[in-house]
Amino acid sequence: MELRIDRNELTVDWADRFRKLSEKKEYAAFVYSMEVEGEKKYYIGRTYSGFGRNGPIQPNVIIPFIYFYVIESIFEWLKNRAKIECFIHTHPKPKEGFTNRHFSPVDLKLLELRRMKSVCVVPYENNEINTINK
Repeated sequence: MELRIDRNELTVDWADRFRKLSEKKEYAAFVYSMEVEGEKKYYIGRTYSGFGRNGPIQPNVIIPFIYFYVIESIFEWLKNRAKIECFIHTHPKPKEGFTNRHFSPVDLKLLELRRMKSVCVVPYENNEINTINK
């Protein structure tokens, strides 16, 4: 676990690593925060790949998200007293003439969950990291 003071720097590094892998499927992780000697620090939990397109099913990271929210985040709280700061995930390469840089309806619904503070989308098509906060 690499702790960082700057959450933005941490998410940029993660995006740079996983954006190029996400042409056909999504990758996702949770960003956590914890207090270390009175200072808030951030780290990223495990990264998982989601599913690629399969017929009418769009690429998604629904199963990894459920694992992060139900199991990993509880474990991180018990082990480090860490809190969820953000759900970060990639969006795959869009079809010609379309974009995947925006939040999907499912992405926006995640903010209704009690412990979710923000959601970050890392589109394959450019160098953006788009964040929406609760």
